[in-house]
Amino acid sequence: MAQAEDFRVRVQAALSLGTSRAGKAVPPLCKALRDKNGTVRIASATALARLKKGGKKCLERQRGREKDARVLRSLIRSLGQLSGGAERTIGPQTRYLIAIKKLQGPGRLNGPVRDAFVKGAGGDKKVGFAPANLTKTGASRLLGRFKGAKGVLLAPRLSRPRYEGGELHIKISVAILSYPDGTLLGSFSKTAGASGVSSPDPQTENALVVAVAEASMKQFLSLAPQLPL
Repeated sequence: MAQAEDFRVRVQAALSLGTSRAGKAVPPLCKALRDKNGTVRIASATALARLKKGGKKCLERQRGREKDARVLRSLIRSLGQLSGGAERTIGPQTRYLIAIKKLQGPGRLNGPVRDAFVKGAGGDKKVGFAPANLTKTGASRLLGRFKGAKGVLLAPRLSRPRYEGGELHIKISVAILSYPDGTLLGSFSKTAGASGVSSPDPQTENALVVAVAEASMKQFLSLAPQLPL
């Protein structure tokens, strides 16, 4: 994996390590998260999630510096799987079936933002997520089968990143609607900043957007018991 010039060989090596069940596979996979090829980085993140022997810290580090939105989504998904935050569907214990609307913002961040919302739920058994392509009819049927669950649609909107006084500021506003009918129930916003950033920095922007999206999910869960569902 470290020496092959063909990226496809490095991809296969990473995936093989992911099925090895060996803890000593973690260091080379962490190193491969910095491979120059994005597909190798995705394979390495996927392998760490399958291996389940560690690697959260190196995934977090790479998440903070990753510029490729496709790789960023893979990193977030792997972190969620290692943290027990993989996307959970509806079931008998579900209290909230959450649909996440596409981000009003750069399309490249749609996937990473959704994954960050899922990760923010932390594997909470009372939270289920509606598939992105679920129709209104399908959602109504699901909720009809599980009477204890209430449908909620979260619609995130990313404000334009603001650079001011050597700091970067990111803000996500979230509308809360009933699901699937779409009645507005409330809204809130979350912000985050980074110092020492005086000019456009997509890498830092990506990392902050993901962090704010994850925090937004946690904020919703704290507000949910007071909503008129």
